[in-house]
Amino acid sequence: MTQVDATSGQVTKMDLCEVCSQSASISSIVNLMSDWSSHSPEAQLTASHARLFSALVTPPRFPLEAYSLVCDSIELAMQNAIRLRLDQKDQKQHVTGSQLLLAFRELMIRRCGKQARAHLAELRIHRTEDIGEIVFEMVGVGLLGKMDEDKPEDFANGYDFSKAFPED
Repeated sequence: MTQVDATSGQVTKMDLCEVCSQSASISSIVNLMSDWSSHSPEAQLTASHARLFSALVTPPRFPLEAYSLVCDSIELAMQNAIRLRLDQKDQKQHVTGSQLLLAFRELMIRRCGKQARAHLAELRIHRTEDIGEIVFEMVGVGLLGKMDEDKPEDFANGYDFSKAFPED
C-alpha cells in the first residue's frame, strides 16, 4: 500500500504481510485510502473502490485487491461490449460471465504478463469459479446488479489458469 501526503508530496509505502492485511479492518483501510492524495492515479483508483471495500463482509474471503481487480475487469468487459455494439441500438450496461472472464484474462496479462498466475495465487484466485464468487459476493451486498439469468455457474470451468496464464 502506498500513501502520498497531499501537502508535502512525501510517499510512504506500507507493506502488509498476509496476516496483517487480513486482520486490518476494512474501515481502517478505507480511512487510510481516504487520506491519499487525489493527485495520484493510484489513489484515484483506490478511492473509486472505497464504497466496495466498506460494504464487504469482514473479513472478506479474498484480499481487497482481488475485488478491485474484478471491478476493473467488469469495466473493461463493459468497454469491450460497447465497442462491439457501436452499430447496434442496444446499449444496455450488462456483461455476461464469459465476457467478464475474457476481460479478466486480458487485464491480468496486460498488467502482469508472465507473472499473472503467480499474482493471482497471491490473491487466492486459482480458478474462474473464484472470480464468480467475488462477483456474486458484490451482488449480494448490492454493489453489482444481475439479470435473472445470471448465476454463479456461469463462471464454472471458464478456462484453465495454466493455459490462460502461461508462465514461460
